[in-house]
Amino acid sequence: MMDHLDLSDVEPSNQGEVVALELSWAKGSLDGYLDRLLPFLTRHREEILLLAGGAQAHAPDILASAKRVVARAGCVHLRSEMHDQIKQIRDEIWIRGERGDYDRDHITQEWTSLHAANWRRWRLKEYAFVIDRSAEQIVARIVG
Repeated sequence: MMDHLDLSDVEPSNQGEVVALELSWAKGSLDGYLDRLLPFLTRHREEILLLAGGAQAHAPDILASAKRVVARAGCVHLRSEMHDQIKQIRDEIWIRGERGDYDRDHITQEWTSLHAANWRRWRLKEYAFVIDRSAEQIVARIVG
């Protein structure tokens, strides 16, 4: 019963994205993501197994289903993701302030309209990458 939701939105779309994800992984920037993913995937275990074809599903199907569930949800850990977005907005406010633009409300609104959707897409790609890199641990948790 494999759901055929297109995973292209959560997979790297070019070599530059692959390199960026690999660098983030190597630098440890994605270290906390697994700690956020495991409880989320555990909560959605039944749905993942159903999408994968049942408890006897093969690892690649389980991993693809985990990515589908993450993609559908659009969010894994709301609190940390909101914190990370706020940090990005604050960084933008600081950068613009250095250039003489001090309208925080306008900068926040502009960042949200220009960057929030892409930020979210990128975060989902990061989660999918961590799922691939932590495949053994994730499959054990889902099948376990």
